[in-house]
Amino acid sequence: MTDKSYYLKNLHCSVPLSNVLIDEQGDIYKCSCQAWLPHPIGNIINIESKQEFLDLDNNNFVKDSILDSSHKFCREDLCAALQQIKYNNFNKNFISPERIPAHTLSRLQLVIDPSCNLKCPTCRSDLILKHNDQAFQTRLQNILDKIDQIFFNPLEIKEVFLLGNGEFLASNKIKNWIFEKATQYPRLRFLLQTNGTLIYTYKEKLEPVFKSTDLLLISIDASNKDVYAKTRINGNWDHLVAGLDWLNEKFPHLKINFNYVVSSNNYYDMNDFINFVKKYNICKIYFSRVQKWEHLWQSDSDWNNLNIFDENHILFSNFIEKLKQVDFKNESIQCNFLDFINENKI
Repeated sequence: MTDKSYYLKNLHCSVPLSNVLIDEQGDIYKCSCQAWLPHPIGNIINIESKQEFLDLDNNNFVKDSILDSSHKFCREDLCAALQQIKYNNFNKNFISPERIPAHTLSRLQLVIDPSCNLKCPTCRSDLILKHNDQAFQTRLQNILDKIDQIFFNPLEIKEVFLLGNGEFLASNKIKNWIFEKATQYPRLRFLLQTNGTLIYTYKEKLEPVFKSTDLLLISIDASNKDVYAKTRINGNWDHLVAGLDWLNEKFPHLKINFNYVVSSNNYYDMNDFINFVKKYNICKIYFSRVQKWEHLWQSDSDWNNLNIFDENHILFSNFIEKLKQVDFKNESIQCNFLDFINENKI
């Protein structure tokens, strides 16, 4: 843990002040990613009342580290916002002290089911589907019941984010829960992350959801069918494109972030990917470096092969040349490896 106040200069990240994230164990985090701020402040299953939760949310060590500008629990090596403020002196998440009182809890982020219809090499070694895991389903239902008690009785938040380690349309409970909430609370707003392959399958039920969605994050990692076959195991390129085209036709004003995990399987495809998504309503294109998710990985050799960011990788010099072709100064293109770009003088 390092103190970052020397370059933050009395600025404060607004995300922990307005965001609460709950993971599949019920642990509560104050960031939009557990990896970026890997310190839970409690567990929702153990919380008995709404007031107990509010007391915890208002008084915790993470909030203290944001208010004193140290951000000492945040991982600078993974957080794109911290890297941007460090190297570019600006990121919209960071606010001045006088703006802090306006930032109260408004966003609930759920990372409570890792189930996914894909088995992507950069994410997991095996297909993870929890439908038949009774112990998991019982805990998942307990988490959802607590969420309903604390946040929806009455409605206490403005936004629900479904971001993280699974595909929400591949989880029966999450899928039905979000369909229900979109119908019950038409003023509730959503931010959703998906691999896109099931959008066309559930398009009728997704219409009320997307009508209330401010931003959709679609993770693809490829610009064409051949690269997609390497990066999205079990994925169907034609189903993906059908869903994207339906979105473009049905919701032309829906903002979309296209996400792309950079590895040895697709590093050469970044510029083609930028050109591929231009026909859709791009908000941002977000490139992220491949990460070694310890709880999902089994083989060090697989990781070493994928980790194109390792200077000892056989394709490292090719990767550097490909990075030089990407216009990272374009405001619509972001990444979480600005430190790597600066260190390698790209």
